[in-house]
Amino acid sequence: MSRRFAGKVAIVTAGGSGIGAAVATRLLDEGASVMIFGRTDKRLSERTSKMPADRTGTFVANVSSRRDCDALVAETVERFGRVDTLVNAAGMNLVGTIEETSDEDWEECITSDLSGVFYMSRAAVPHLKETKGSIVNIGSVSSLGGGWSHAAYNAAKAVSPI
Repeated sequence: MSRRFAGKVAIVTAGGSGIGAAVATRLLDEGASVMIFGRTDKRLSERTSKMPADRTGTFVANVSSRRDCDALVAETVERFGRVDTLVNAAGMNLVGTIEETSDEDWEECITSDLSGVFYMSRAAVPHLKETKGSIVNIGSVSSLGGGWSHAAYNAAKAVSPI
């Protein structure tokens, strides 16, 4: 396998499961050092237990928090010295029509799926400019056409929730 990311440093949100975990694993296989961001220590610990400890870091927090995103980027730079790639994979798919979605559920989905991408990108951009790095946003088919009964998720993915 190629080692095309050797010497590079990536941050992957939601790296404890799903698409984020697959991305983190592939980046490690390609030689990168990876800081994996997630909400639960248990899930991150289980996921990273078989990953190379010298090139893997974890950070438990929530992308919905601007302070957590700033702290993650600072911790990554402190540990690995740079940031070359940010992969925004965190998100939640909240099921519910406009009538069924509470204000609290709406806020949680919007801050996770939309604000989290903004907070992480803003925190990483100064470092990415230095390394001429990249941002990869994991999207959804809901950005092309909304699904029924996914009001908040569709809105966060830039589709009318109606």
